[in-house]
Amino acid sequence: MKSSLARRTLRTTLAIGAAAGFVLAAAPAANAAPVQPTHPPSHPGVILAATGSDTTESMMNEILNPKLGCVAGGGGNVGDPNAVNCTPALTGNYNIPAVPGAGGFTVPSDASCANAVVWQSTGSTQAPTSPSKAPNGSGSGRDELIRESETAAGGPYGCVDIARSSGPPRSGVDGTTNNTQFFAYALDSVTWASPSLNAPSKLTLQQLRDIYACKYNDWGQLGGTPGPIQRLLPQTSSGTGQVFKQYLLGLSGVSGSGPAASNTTAFPLVGTSAVDGSNLTCPAAKDYAYGSAPGANDLEENQGVTLAPDDYQSAIMAYSAGKWSYQSSHPTNPTLDRRNGVRVGALSQATGVTTPTYAVKWTGGSTGLFSLNNAPNVVDDSNAVGVGNDATVTYPGVRYLWNILDTSSPNYVQAKDTVGFVNTGAGAKSPLCSGADLDIIQSYGFLDLPAGEPNTVNTTSTCRKFGKATPA
Repeated sequence: MKSSLARRTLRTTLAIGAAAGFVLAAAPAANAAPVQPTHPPSHPGVILAATGSDTTESMMNEILNPKLGCVAGGGGNVGDPNAVNCTPALTGNYNIPAVPGAGGFTVPSDASCANAVVWQSTGSTQAPTSPSKAPNGSGSGRDELIRESETAAGGPYGCVDIARSSGPPRSGVDGTTNNTQFFAYALDSVTWASPSLNAPSKLTLQQLRDIYACKYNDWGQLGGTPGPIQRLLPQTSSGTGQVFKQYLLGLSGVSGSGPAASNTTAFPLVGTSAVDGSNLTCPAAKDYAYGSAPGANDLEENQGVTLAPDDYQSAIMAYSAGKWSYQSSHPTNPTLDRRNGVRVGALSQATGVTTPTYAVKWTGGSTGLFSLNNAPNVVDDSNAVGVGNDATVTYPGVRYLWNILDTSSPNYVQAKDTVGFVNTGAGAKSPLCSGADLDIIQSYGFLDLPAGEPNTVNTTSTCRKFGKATPA
């Protein structure tokens, strides 16, 4: 069975490249010296802790605590798990996992967080009490940062200083009714994916929306092989889920844990067929939330390893194209390649478009099979959602990846030195916003940002700033 699945996965992988007309790119030499990251600034006596997004967790491990002095292994980049002779930088930075393992994840105390906090995957206690439940997802990380900085009794606290986020600022809320600043440092794209061999290779945006609205319930209605469709969604605090629901499915009121984020109420069980107008019934959309209840489907987003066997040939799900690309570059490492046969599909904005576009492109070579599709008007700055571009987007699902700071946080200055920049003409930039960490960003499947963005006053910054304007 495993051999058969492996062969099917290989055929699917090659088919995606062929169908999309991907261009082969020359690979760098296998043992090329990696670009060394810049050591984050020191902040003696201050402990910085980041939390939130699962999508950016591994990449932020490298950015906050880069490995120094590496010698390339097989891949020739800093993110290569085969790199050897690496020494972790001693930074005082702690990256709290979205789902800590057994025993939890301990962050030491400092002046702004009097207790060392053990962050755990279960429970309901909040910092500075220890143990505390780790925020799982962009929305939860953002909310914990705001709570500690602005509303917690006895606060502000600095037990969390940086919120990892893969979801954009909430219009009229972030930076308006709270003191958050969003620093974008990379590009990604959210798309649809399926492990099913019955699923078609492409959908229009309207067809994707109609699947989740119960206007299609069988792959055969969409040009695939007949078979039922099971709608899957990320947990309700997910930034990937926010982008998928709001910008691909067209739902309103989605803000991480906002009203329309409820997977049991936003997606109907009955609908009218988009094919012939007949009445359809659909199985309930499944909210895959890790450990949410006894017997829950413990499927974190952007992977198919723990997909229920009964859902394998019917599942459709949201997927980070950057994470999928990263996973594709480690096909022999099951710890890193979590796809389990899940493939991303092509998507077009309109019905009748004959050349739907994939969010990934074939690159080949020893460093990976796919990368994000950075062709003009696909995964680029102009299509990033949630920052004023929405009316002119030409390819759906493109997003920035963010670090969120709160100007009320007691460690705001140190956090900004580490992952942000000063938005003035000659303002200081963190290594992350100066281009020094681009190799890390690329090695995790995402796209780094160029300097000189017109809406950023500091034109040498490779980050973008949104939210509360002051301090700059």
